Amino acid sequence: MLLSRKISRQGFAAASLARSDRGGDRRINLAAWSRSQRRHEPAGKKLQWSWSYEASQPGASCSDLKARGTLITDHDADGDGVYEVLGIQGRRNGVKITGLVPAGTAIPGNVDPATGNPYNLDNRIQAARSGQPGQVSPQGQLSSHGIGFSLADGTYSNIFLATYLDPPSYFDFHTQAPFPAGLVAPNTETTIHFQAQSPGLHF
Repeated sequence: MLLSRKISRQGFAAASLARSDRGGDRRINLAAWSRSQRRHEPAGKKLQWSWSYEASQPGASCSDLKARGTLITDHDADGDGVYEVLGIQGRRNGVKITGLVPAGTAIPGNVDPATGNPYNLDNRIQAARSGQPGQVSPQGQLSSHGIGFSLADGTYSNIFLATYLDPPSYFDFHTQAPFPAGLVAPNTETTIHFQAQSPGLHF
């Protein structure tokens, strides 16, 4: 699974690099300015989402996994209908979520043990797409990079969509001290049912 995830994420990284190369420093600076402007928009210009997930592996060691809370995103989606996550609140198995891990970084321990390359987050979400009952849409609501957050007990989670699987599935990759690289105890990876919605979105 780690190898497949690595290949998928390398594709995302290559595409991002190509986009930044075409734009040069000017594009990078404009993107940074745009993000800064969105963060300073009035409260009414942001969207609040309710999110939740739970384990979808009956009988597994992590089958009691449950999490829920709220997300704050920018108000305007990009051309692909994707919103930037600016903040997160909630609880995972009763433990308080203390903050969003910045996009472009990885939670501790979420690293390819073969290369040492981190699985960086993008902290992006989109509205749910209609699909077959009980199945995740190929587009999903999260990307293969996903959203990362820290918890009050010193642990971290990265929730993401494994787009390389057929059908795609959501996962919670959870890490804790001493934060070994990859899927090594005490780190865990659990298949989850994820959903999020914002009352501010109308279709």
